[in-house]
Amino acid sequence: MGTPENQPISELQITRKNLSKNPYDIAVGELIKKQREIIHLNQDQLGSRLFLSQGMISEIETGVRGLYIRDMLRWAMALECEPAKLIPSEFMTANFASHSLVRQC
Repeated sequence: MGTPENQPISELQITRKNLSKNPYDIAVGELIKKQREIIHLNQDQLGSRLFLSQGMISEIETGVRGLYIRDMLRWAMALECEPAKLIPSEFMTANFASHSLVRQC
């Protein structure tokens, strides 16, 4: 195995998927999945709304990939909810900076 620049794609994907998941990404992914299920969409249907693959939706819902704050509005629109509904409640308080999830980001 060489450096990331000369690794085959499959090795890069395996390496990326084995990284520790960020607790914040996991929490956001769980909220996304919950909202998707509330509006009775499967991952494929949500992916179609966002022009993303089912696999990408799965990775975001499980915390393998994070969701950038700049994408929250687009995701909220696709999930028919307010953007705040996709932010873990721990981050909606005045003292969120002291929360353990923030320190792990």
